[in-house]
Amino acid sequence: MRRNFSLGELLKRCPYVRISTSAFWSIRSTRVPRSPALLDALKECRGWEEELQGKTVAGTSAGVCFLSRYYYSLSNLEVREGLGLLPVKALVHYRSDYNAPNIDWDVAYQTLDEYGENLPILALPEGGFEIIEKTF
Repeated sequence: MRRNFSLGELLKRCPYVRISTSAFWSIRSTRVPRSPALLDALKECRGWEEELQGKTVAGTSAGVCFLSRYYYSLSNLEVREGLGLLPVKALVHYRSDYNAPNIDWDVAYQTLDEYGENLPILALPEGGFEIIEKTF
């Protein structure tokens, strides 16, 4: 069951998260291992999406994963569900040395491609970015 939370209440539940709510709305976790807790909190809450109205939204690493419909978890080596705010599948740090001994990038890409509905894959290398225009 989703509950209504203000952005302030959400941040109290996830104190390791930094969210800017000016004209530029960004989401990032300062503790990557805690990112799933933030994602779960955002999925449980309703109303925070209204903060996106009229804003530019940016995400880096876990933030990109959160915004996408699906993403490939580089920690768990599996596909997970994001918030679905963008109709894409995300693969961040693509072909970098991030968790290099454990990641077969071709397998990660194929696994993500075959998962769920047919959506474009956003395979972002280190420092890469994509601009997607969408009205929330």
